Amino acid sequence: MLYNGRPTKDLNYYWVQVGYGNGGMMRTIFHFYIQPKTFEVFYVDLATSRGGLGVLSLNKWRQLRNTPGWNKAHYYEYGKLVVDRGE
Repeated sequence: MLYNGRPTKDLNYYWVQVGYGNGGMMRTIFHFYIQPKTFEVFYVDLATSRGGLGVLSLNKWRQLRNTPGWNKAHYYEYGKLVVDRGE
């Protein structure tokens, strides 16, 4: 785990990265935000194809990562995962 940043006026979360390393290099697998007042954890989906980052509750992330579109180019609309068809 790598601590990547504390809350600022632009981003009101702690930012941590989780991955694995070999002593000389870390390969990040997941990014998370932690809300400092409640310590609620959010998954940060950096792989969205449009609309910026997808910041998801852990429950929503656990649900969506098992859907067929998760490993394809995607974005979020009204809290739902939408597969980007390149239109």
